[in-house]
Amino acid sequence: MTTQGFGALLIDYDNIYACLMNQYGHDRSDAQLKSVEIVGNTISHMTETLGVSPIIRQAFADWGMNPDVPNELYTMGIRAVHVKGVRGKSSADIELSLRLQEVMLTREDINALVVLSGDRDYLPIAQRAQERGKQIIFYSFERTLSGDIKKLVGKDRYWYIDPESLKPFSERDFVEHREPKKKPRRLPSLIKHIPEEGATTAGLAKKLGLKEDDILRQVQKLAGDGLVTAEKVGRWTKVKHVAPLDDDQQKALQAAAEAHNEYVPKYGSVKLSGFLVVKLAKALPEISHLDRKKIFNSLVERGLVQLQREKDARGDRFLVFTVVEGHPLVKQTAGVRRGRKKG
Repeated sequence: MTTQGFGALLIDYDNIYACLMNQYGHDRSDAQLKSVEIVGNTISHMTETLGVSPIIRQAFADWGMNPDVPNELYTMGIRAVHVKGVRGKSSADIELSLRLQEVMLTREDINALVVLSGDRDYLPIAQRAQERGKQIIFYSFERTLSGDIKKLVGKDRYWYIDPESLKPFSERDFVEHREPKKKPRRLPSLIKHIPEEGATTAGLAKKLGLKEDDILRQVQKLAGDGLVTAEKVGRWTKVKHVAPLDDDQQKALQAAAEAHNEYVPKYGSVKLSGFLVVKLAKALPEISHLDRKKIFNSLVERGLVQLQREKDARGDRFLVFTVVEGHPLVKQTAGVRRGRKKG
């Protein structure tokens, strides 16, 4: 990516500081030191790699939590803007967005708008910047950079912050920096002998040279763990695989279960549109809205979530869902409380 000229660097310090503590386990003093270093590395990357000279440099935070940081930032040419938190929640993102809009509308000499944060709340201002033909670039941690923002700005307009070296790196380098995935759970040996279409316990007993009662005991344990389903078909017991959920599916199912527990006792179901843009977006912030919908649909296809249409007072139809409480994977992954609409 080739970018040259003047830029505005706006820093959501509260966001970076909180991510280091909440996502990467640093204590307060360590998070403070690393946050300042990240700011310095971002400025170096802007000037040396992107060719952008940040002539506007501002950092937004409730500095009462970090009273020593403004002095450090001052020596780096950065103006610290105090934003009082409300009820324990930072308002830095609001002030930063307002300042970004002001720069966008009044400073024609600024070619690049750069945000050091990855919060999804910056999506509206990113859209406005693009509408006005301004370059907008984001720096943030891979775990917290919004997937919707990444989709909007494109691969050449966002950079990850390495939580170890504290330096930026690109999406193209992501494979090298990716955290190692957890090894898949080793499945019990009986599952290896169950074909894709399923098998009866009698057939498995004959195939493995075991008593059917022994197979049934294993099947009951596997069913309790959510790894197989067992269904009585005539005098036979039919056993089928239940493929485990991946990490994103587990997060989506957990979010769906929480929404189910909150809304089903009151309303009988959960409105899908609101769930997708609020709770699911919070559970899976690192991927785009369309990818989140695909993951949710995979839960529907696997019978973990049921969809249906309802009508509002005007007769307009909308989609709602409930989580299937009795499904083995729901019992294993998500805590769903039994509840129905009161009254």
